[in-house]
Amino acid sequence: MTLYRVLAHFNGYTLVECELRTGRTHQIRVHMKSIGHPVVGDPVYGKESALAPHGQLLHAHKLVFTHPTTGERMVFEAPINDAFAAALSKLGFSGKV
Repeated sequence: MTLYRVLAHFNGYTLVECELRTGRTHQIRVHMKSIGHPVVGDPVYGKESALAPHGQLLHAHKLVFTHPTTGERMVFEAPINDAFAAALSKLGFSGKV
């Protein structure tokens, strides 16, 4: 299961935040395509895009899981990369992701 929330709309594009409830291979890519909104730059489940010349516009902002040995809750966060930031800028997005 993938939960998603719309963060912003652009001309022909939508910025969404996804929360995965299971860990299946290609989960976000498959689920977004299934609702008619493939990931930008995805050559397998969508199509390549000039907006994402170096691959898919996917970013794992936060990963949270329970360590399998210690049971400790692990949280990792990362800022968006330059390519993703450049694509958002081209679309006119000036907010915080």
